[in-house]
Amino acid sequence: MVDQLEAARQLAQENQADAQERQKQEYDKKAHVCDFQLENLRAWQAEDVTQLEVWHMEDLAQQDTQWVDDLACKETQDWADQEFRARLPALEKVHIEVLEWQVVLMARAVEMTEDH
Repeated sequence: MVDQLEAARQLAQENQADAQERQKQEYDKKAHVCDFQLENLRAWQAEDVTQLEVWHMEDLAQQDTQWVDDLACKETQDWADQEFRARLPALEKVHIEVLEWQVVLMARAVEMTEDH
């Protein structure tokens, strides 16, 4: 009985393999890729690669532009910072002079109110 089951299993496997091969042959007969389809596929692939290269180059150019803009902005900020630091002592001097005048005016105001 086991021998018969093994023989039946073997026969089923062979039949299945034969049927699969026949199906593949029939499919291959009907399914063929035309030359123009291959050419179109290659053209689309080449176009995709070209477009990817263009996008990559645009991305690099944008990064370079951004880097230059950032550098220019930093240089401008540094220049403004240096200018401010150069003017700060003069502004502090004027501020002290104004405070001194304020003290003088307050003293005169107090003097005048005491006299009257």
